[in-house]
Amino acid sequence: MAHRLRLAKGVAACAVGHLYLRRNSLTFAQADTASNAQAKELPQASADISLNMNFRLRNLEPKDFGRNFLDLLSELTTVSKLSQGWCEQRLAMMRSDALQEMVVIEDLDNGLLCAAGTMVIENKFIHECGRIGHLEDVVVHYGLRAKGLGKRVVDRAVEIAKGHGCYKVLVDCAEKNVAFYEKCGFKRNCVQMSRYFDVEDLPLPEAQPPRAPVGVKAAVELGAFRARPLEPRDKDGFLKLLSQLTTVGDVSEAVFNEQLAKIERRCCRWNEFHPLTQLRHVLRAAPEVASARGLARASAGGVALRVLPFQARQRAHHCV
Repeated sequence: MAHRLRLAKGVAACAVGHLYLRRNSLTFAQADTASNAQAKELPQASADISLNMNFRLRNLEPKDFGRNFLDLLSELTTVSKLSQGWCEQRLAMMRSDALQEMVVIEDLDNGLLCAAGTMVIENKFIHECGRIGHLEDVVVHYGLRAKGLGKRVVDRAVEIAKGHGCYKVLVDCAEKNVAFYEKCGFKRNCVQMSRYFDVEDLPLPEAQPPRAPVGVKAAVELGAFRARPLEPRDKDGFLKLLSQLTTVGDVSEAVFNEQLAKIERRCCRWNEFHPLTQLRHVLRAAPEVASARGLARASAGGVALRVLPFQARQRAHHCV
């Protein structure tokens, strides 16, 4: 009798759990043979694909911030309270950078996100001015883990890196996730080190941070040495120094200068939608709005701007 009672309770619990998952659209529908064959062929990073009857792999969109994207990220790490506007500005900044891409998996039944990941491409001077990919912020909803969604995200991110000509992809993970990444083709290599800063009491940073001030890039005297930004004239000595670290390869002067220019252009792209950039457009279009004391206000793209005096305008042009 007791055995039958335990069995009945177990069946009831399974039924309740099944109904809960059905209600939240977290069950997987069985795909037909043709769908499975198509799913094996990973498309280009810019296209949407159907993983099965209920899910789609695509890029992150502004609408996702009003749904559950931040809640999904909170299953990975700490996420601050962020407004919809702030998130959309940060996404606009990231979209302006061709070397960053965020992919997500959406549940088509309810529009919620089930998994996400980010690929960041870094330009290098080593390996013949090659590129490497950094896999970041991979997370799968806790109710859908161990069902292949994480691997789908990683595979797409790796394809993005390959498309950018990367010679390798790096990922940092907890010890408990090593087995998962090994299944995705990664292997242990070296040691990851971290250094954290105390930012808990600081205000929320700008969604589109400005470039570093001019003074940060200026040369700094260090006794008999000087710290300064890399310049084209440093090519031979710099590459010789890097060769003490790893393989450098044959890098011509033209390739070196082009790589240096790419890094600088990327810094500029991050500011495409920043208020300082809007200020530049306002000053070019209507310089007469600027007063001697810099107290006039203008609006460009819906952003209220404080027009700066002449000297400040020169610095603003330099920054953007």
